[in-house]
Amino acid sequence: MKPAEYWQKRFEQLAQSQFDKADEYTKALRKEYDRAIRSIQRDIEVFYQRYADNNGIVDLAEAKRQLNAKELKEFRWTLEEFMEKAKDNADGRWTQQLDNAYYRTRVSRFEALQMQINQQVEMLAGSKQQGTGDLLGSAYTDTYYRTLFEIQSGTGIGVSFARVDHKGLETVLKAKLDGANWSQRIWNDRDKLKQELYTKLSQSFIRGDSIDRTTQDLAKRMNVSYSKAYRLVQTETAFFVEQATMNSYSESGVVDRYEFLATLELGTKKGGTCEICQGLDGKVFKISEQEIGINNPPIHCHCRCTTVPYFDDDEGIGERIARDPKTRETYTVSENMTYPEWYKKHVVDKYGQGQTEIMQKKAANVYSDQEQYARYKKILGKDAPKTFDDFRDLKYTEAEKWGTLKADYRKLNAYDKIIAKEPGITKDLKEVSEATKTEMVGLDYRIKSKESYLRKVNMDSKESLSPQVIDNTISGTNDVIRYTYQAPHSKLVGQYAVVNQALAKKGYSLVKLKNTWPVKANPYKGINCTYQSPNGQKFEVQYHTPESFKLKNGEMHSLYEKWRLMKNKADPEAVKLSRQMNELSKNLKVPDGIETLR
Repeated sequence: MKPAEYWQKRFEQLAQSQFDKADEYTKALRKEYDRAIRSIQRDIEVFYQRYADNNGIVDLAEAKRQLNAKELKEFRWTLEEFMEKAKDNADGRWTQQLDNAYYRTRVSRFEALQMQINQQVEMLAGSKQQGTGDLLGSAYTDTYYRTLFEIQSGTGIGVSFARVDHKGLETVLKAKLDGANWSQRIWNDRDKLKQELYTKLSQSFIRGDSIDRTTQDLAKRMNVSYSKAYRLVQTETAFFVEQATMNSYSESGVVDRYEFLATLELGTKKGGTCEICQGLDGKVFKISEQEIGINNPPIHCHCRCTTVPYFDDDEGIGERIARDPKTRETYTVSENMTYPEWYKKHVVDKYGQGQTEIMQKKAANVYSDQEQYARYKKILGKDAPKTFDDFRDLKYTEAEKWGTLKADYRKLNAYDKIIAKEPGITKDLKEVSEATKTEMVGLDYRIKSKESYLRKVNMDSKESLSPQVIDNTISGTNDVIRYTYQAPHSKLVGQYAVVNQALAKKGYSLVKLKNTWPVKANPYKGINCTYQSPNGQKFEVQYHTPESFKLKNGEMHSLYEKWRLMKNKADPEAVKLSRQMNELSKNLKVPDGIETLR
């Protein structure tokens, strides 16, 4: 049996390698914070240049003035950039807030600046979620296998072991230290940081602070947030490393006790270990009785204590294996075997290269996959994979089905975003209806059904799975939200003009006009327009006479649906249907002056 010093050295090195990864990540995170601070400082500098008085001061009243038309337009350009960067925002709330802000016609200077600051905070939070999740998943997996390797190479005997259990890793990812898990802490800090930056900015304007003091105050609070993030990464890494270590001890078949080791913490703190860790150093505990924060690291924030397997010199390895409740294969392991050689023999060769790569991806991406699965379930509903395991199997082993699922998610996610803008558009169009005394009809059918939308997008995109093709198709699908204004044939053209003018005053722009009344070959008679709302959403508005609207939704509709489904439009039956529709439309009264609309 190797001496205690051997185990201490090997396991110190193993733990230190994981802590080094955490250190590298926090260095990268520091750079992200610095970039965010510089961006916030630039935004504040621009704000002061625009709105400060001759003494270089911006008071609160000046800050709360509304943006003028030019400034509002610039603000919307900024929001478009933010929305593009935030489209994969983990919880979706920020994307919705950006969208809501884009739609508003009254925004104060202060609110616009706050949105710019909040964007930096949100992007930092999203980056921390992804980066921390990846780090912790990697630390757990690497520690698990390397611990088993160290035990087997140190004892010379190995037993068959289970691969990293992603369900076990999920449990660790969700585990709470002091009432919250690492993910919840990141979101909580985001919310607190946004509120505190808002308060500090308000106070700066109330006091009449200079630009230098304002930027310094906000930078200080950002640095406090970084300190919290640093502490979280270091403490959670220690937690994940020890959880993986404990699970490896249990799987080893030869370790049932561990010794608490405070040496690494002694090397990182000027005053040495804390009294609690100092009191635990060298003590031996049963694995079955380990408790995080009591006798198993981390004991406190920034704790870098670790554990080593404890072997009683009076008991041989064979006796330990015989006492193991699991009946498993045993084999010898040379102390000269390297970790890559061991990993290949006992993991890659056992499960196969392809399966091993899938296992590695699943372990590394368990957190991001959980977030992705939650988004897919929210959008796809009952059509999403039933379980997280089903979702991951599909993602990593069935490329074609995964491509289809991603495409469906993309289409339906876009549909939900379009529908979210409908209430505001409907409100405006109703107001226009009342102001111009132009009747709105068919309002109950203003939203295209999800099934109809999917059918249209699939047909127009030719069932393509390409994200670009899908996005372009959706961008050209302008009738998901659609409305109808109605007026007698003698007034239709005039009412079209006043409605169009009223919409323009509200910030709506006419994108396309299609007038089918003069087209003899087209049995459908109407004025079809595509508009774009102030928040960039395109939608359709039809202008009809009472008679043309009734025909469109009555007998004409049933004939059109039959004709639409026929692939060969030259087929006698298709030609017959076309003639019937033309006969019906011949009886409609042509609106006065309709030929002027082109």
